[in-house]
Amino acid sequence: MADEEKRVPMRALTLMQEKFRDWRARNFGVEPKETDCFLGVVEEVGELSHVMLKSKQSIRGWDDHKKQVAAKKDAIADIVIFLFGFCDANGWDLGELITEVAKEVLQRDWRKYPRTGRPEPEEAGGD
Repeated sequence: MADEEKRVPMRALTLMQEKFRDWRARNFGVEPKETDCFLGVVEEVGELSHVMLKSKQSIRGWDDHKKQVAAKKDAIADIVIFLFGFCDANGWDLGELITEVAKEVLQRDWRKYPRTGRPEPEEAGGD
């Protein structure tokens, strides 16, 4: 697959980040603050944790599979939206960031190299 083809999904993420940047400006008129966005991510992770726990316990109406799926999807999407703001506060493009980090992560082979995920350089001096 060509590099450009690999970037298409990340370009879609970049465009979505731009849409939410415009939405934020229209609705709130201020630049996102890193701390507010981080706390938003934490809040949404908490909501996802709540769904996971109550679903596991089958209490408070969380034994309804459709309700679980909807709440999980909502929390995941909200996490990404807050990450858009976090990235904007730092001048980062989330799609580019994921692409850069993915290049490193996808090089790792933890089964073949369980200590570091990649071949270790041979020690100086050899035999």
